[in-house]
Amino acid sequence: MIVLVMAGAPIPAAASPCHQFPWPDPEPPGLYAETFQAARTALENGLRDEAERWFRIFLQKYPQGPAAEAAKFAMATFVTETHDSEGAFLDVIARLRALRQRYPDSPYAPWALCQIGEFYRQGGWYQEAKGAFEQFLTAYPDHPLTPAVLIGAGRNFLDSRHHLEAALVFRRILDEPAWHTFYPDAALGLADSAAAAQAWDQAQYWYDAVSLERPELIRSSARSLYLRGLTALAHDQIPQAMEQFLMAFNLHPHADATGHAMNRLSELLLTRGAEVPALWFADQAIKRFPDRIQGRTGRMLVLRWAIQDLANRKESREADDIRPRLAELGIAVPLSWH
Repeated sequence: MIVLVMAGAPIPAAASPCHQFPWPDPEPPGLYAETFQAARTALENGLRDEAERWFRIFLQKYPQGPAAEAAKFAMATFVTETHDSEGAFLDVIARLRALRQRYPDSPYAPWALCQIGEFYRQGGWYQEAKGAFEQFLTAYPDHPLTPAVLIGAGRNFLDSRHHLEAALVFRRILDEPAWHTFYPDAALGLADSAAAAQAWDQAQYWYDAVSLERPELIRSSARSLYLRGLTALAHDQIPQAMEQFLMAFNLHPHADATGHAMNRLSELLLTRGAEVPALWFADQAIKRFPDRIQGRTGRMLVLRWAIQDLANRKESREADDIRPRLAELGIAVPLSWH
């Protein structure tokens, strides 16, 4: 029996490798420290509006000093409300660049450059991200953020489908004992690189290694879940593959990799005769990615099923049991299927 669990709230995607902000210890104590700490606590708890309010109060009272500088850099990463998502991240990058020019010797300048690379990467500007990461490694080769920047650079190579380059970057991290806290992230990067290059045995080795130590890293990434599912498929581990694809669907319902995972689930369920859930997953891919390859693949799966069903069906009434169920789910089938 196939049991499908499709519930649960999404969890955050993999955090930026340079997300840890180098907070100062504001002196002297009293209202100065209390106001700054209130802003920091709100930001660390994800309360952006409250953090911004406290930072502005702090800067009005104390516009100069290390803590004021930290507040300005932290606030620069706040994405403004806009209908243009691309413009929003470019605005953040412009603010971070302006602060780096204004405070070139600031302890927050390296962090800002790491963030610039990450914003470019997450926005799909891979060449610009590569340039920012390379600029960091040239300017700050021995900085504590160097392994974090290498993680970002490796992910950027993965995003742009340069799998060998990505693997070399992640391997460099694993070869440095001082960067041991970044080993799980690098190992997951190696697993994803190997799976993307269809080096299935290597991929399974690294996924298993990460799963033993930091399984939440795999769950935090739709790409990793999908690629781990493909790795399981390559080793004929069908239940494990379906588990990974379902997890991607549950935890990251709108991620690009999840669209591919839904179509894989549809294919696997069809081979097991579970037509209704199979067509439901294909239909979800169509609805969520109507103009993308995921949606086109979903339409192909539905059409292929309908053609096969017409070929197998001897009498039209044989479809009577499934057709109302598809209609209840809002799943459209080709007009030729009647």
